[in-house]
Amino acid sequence: MIAALSEKKPNLLINFGTAGAIKTGLADIVEVGQSVQCEMDARPLGIALGATAFETETERFTLSDSPIICGTAVRFVTSAPELACDLVDMELYELAKIAKHEQIPLKSFKFISDNADDSSHQDWKNSLPDAASGFLSIQDDLFSNQTKILILN
Repeated sequence: MIAALSEKKPNLLINFGTAGAIKTGLADIVEVGQSVQCEMDARPLGIALGATAFETETERFTLSDSPIICGTAVRFVTSAPELACDLVDMELYELAKIAKHEQIPLKSFKFISDNADDSSHQDWKNSLPDAASGFLSIQDDLFSNQTKILILN
């Protein structure tokens, strides 16, 4: 990804992906406002839940004014994580960290594929065609005012 950013030099990154809803009432496509790392737990070292040891300003990344908080985990989440968030995915936090480092704005849109519960695995698989259609339905609005965009999914 770093090589693509260096080569393409986009003025905006867009992440589109699926996410499991933690907050009730989320459906279809939502824009993410903040990204957190919900599984990083260095509290035995005196470091806050979600913060990475020896790093500063990486606990939470603001992407837009949307109130939706996305928690990133390295596993398929089937229950609410301890760190408060509205939905969960498996990639946004890392993308947000790279975007901040490279000083490129990032927008993230998540298709709510499941409810982060015991049926999430099957619900996620069944939702993929709808997720693809959903992204296609919003792409014209996303791309109309941008000159150089790199899409990350």
